[in-house]
Amino acid sequence: MPSLLHTLSIALLSVLLCGSAVALDAGEIVALKDMQAEWGTQLGWRGEPSCNWTDVTCDSDGHVQELSLAAKQLSGSIPASIGKLRSLVSLDLSDNLLSGSIPASIGNLRS
Repeated sequence: MPSLLHTLSIALLSVLLCGSAVALDAGEIVALKDMQAEWGTQLGWRGEPSCNWTDVTCDSDGHVQELSLAAKQLSGSIPASIGKLRSLVSLDLSDNLLSGSIPASIGNLRS
């Protein structure tokens, strides 16, 4: 059985390597995966959703706070799942080639 010191050391190492002890929640993962599927080529997002992805900023709790996706030549529509980014306070999609309507789910965002 691991000692308490061993367990705490592993937890501290995880925080230092990941930058946060809290991971993205299920809704954030869905939203980022949907954006990756829609715009992945232009964004260069690879692998599993992460706060380390380019142009994604997370708060100290590890939740997506900002998406700076201006002038990325994004085309297509904004995924409805964007409303699952409940900690999002800044979204910049300017200077892109987006089409369609703005998803009603954006009204779910708190700020």
